[in-house]
Amino acid sequence: MPFPSDVDGLQRWSLGLFLAYVVVGYLVDLAWHGRFAGAFASHVKRIFDGSTFAASLILLGGVAHPPLLALVGDVRPFLVLAGAIGLVYALHALTPNPA
Repeated sequence: MPFPSDVDGLQRWSLGLFLAYVVVGYLVDLAWHGRFAGAFASHVKRIFDGSTFAASLILLGGVAHPPLLALVGDVRPFLVLAGAIGLVYALHALTPNPA
């Protein structure tokens, strides 16, 4: 599959990667639990994770194909958001899980 060469292609790629992540996540829920996770927070988390997945994969693709990274442009807002969320996840992982 060729890398996108314009903004429209980049948006299609982003949407496609996002939707693929979300659909696979729901199918995994269905296969493992026999149902979709019903809590609102789990849907919000899946949307956030799908967005992060799509953006991260596109940035990694930009490493292999520099014109893609040039098309993406300034990634500082994404890096700030990803770093902040990673920090929150890491600090949350330190809290004990209820038994």
